[in-house]
Amino acid sequence: KGDRDTDPPAIARGISWNAYGGYGMTAPWRSGLAQALAVSVMSEAHRMFNDPKYLEFADKLLAVFSVKVENGGVLIRTNTGCWFEEYADETGSNSRILNGHMQVLISMHDYHLYTGNVEALRLYNEGLKALIETLPAYDAGGYSYYDLKTHFATSQYHEMHHVQLNILYKKSGSPVLSWYAERWKKHIGVIYGNVYDYSRGVVAGARGFR
Repeated sequence: KGDRDTDPPAIARGISWNAYGGYGMTAPWRSGLAQALAVSVMSEAHRMFNDPKYLEFADKLLAVFSVKVENGGVLIRTNTGCWFEEYADETGSNSRILNGHMQVLISMHDYHLYTGNVEALRLYNEGLKALIETLPAYDAGGYSYYDLKTHFATSQYHEMHHVQLNILYKKSGSPVLSWYAERWKKHIGVIYGNVYDYSRGVVAGARGFR
């Protein structure tokens, strides 16, 4: 029996959704965000058409979340749980995009509620631990960072962070998530410092309002 973190065949048993571009990585690379959204799409397709093939496909998509980045997955182990990398590549910089990780948690929780899938619930719980542990590193005095490279979020991403935190607070009841959601709410519409230009992979100076 292989270690779920280091067993490369775990990827072969599932499906990895490759993505292109971002953070100077070599294409194609994996994306926890794309993988989670694909799970959500398959769940909605099953809801609409009642065809079991969609849930069978979604179940296979879960495998990549249990394989470490360096072994072809999207998983980064933290002190308390699991972080799911939006920009995952063996030679990547482990940027730890905040909105990407939170979307994985939302998708995993929703998938568990819809199907009862216990692996999706485990991934949600492990990811939630990592989020609560790491959130202070994304706080820039009431505004949010986009990643752990201290790139300030654009105003749109900052607002997205607030929305995602509220969703996850309602799912988890965590007072930590509620506290940061309220703290960041006060700065919605404001842009601070260096804003990351995602299309070009560069940092541009910006300060002001949306």
